Amino acid sequence: EGEYERVLRYMTVLNQHMVFLDMTGSSRRGAGGGGVDEVAIVINSTCRKRNAKCGLLVLDYVGAMVKRYMAQREIPKEQTRHFVVGAPMEVKNRICNPFKCPAWLLHQLAGAANNRKPGKVADHTDAAEAKSFGENLDFAFVISKPDEANMAAIGCTKHRRRPSKVATVVLIEGARNRVK
Repeated sequence: EGEYERVLRYMTVLNQHMVFLDMTGSSRRGAGGGGVDEVAIVINSTCRKRNAKCGLLVLDYVGAMVKRYMAQREIPKEQTRHFVVGAPMEVKNRICNPFKCPAWLLHQLAGAANNRKPGKVADHTDAAEAKSFGENLDFAFVISKPDEANMAAIGCTKHRRRPSKVATVVLIEGARNRVK
């Protein structure tokens, strides 16, 4: 049984506790080019319809959102880093504060960081398009490339008001998308 079949089996339970919003435009024509404002509008609308509150936003991923936003407005690619760097503060102001919820913003690493040896944790300053992506984040977690046994390291490379900790070694069970 694959991931899709497992999700279908648990869809009823999942739908009682979470909402997945597809902002790629595949489920709603024209969706996905409105950036953080569009995400906030869709969350607000969804919460009102369900008489629910937003407890957590997981945005996967910032680079794709920014590229769609820029493409829709014909903004030159040279401006990408400014939008990537600005995304965390925009999410904080437009979503986290009004909805009183935390957000996890997923983003890619730059190509050079992906070429490191397995187990070597990159830094949040290795973010694709913008070294200062983490400037307005409270925490930044980076996962290393896994080795042949699917072991990787996860490190918190930025933390506000918390002491520094060493990276944690994890085992990634890909068939079940489980991290131990």
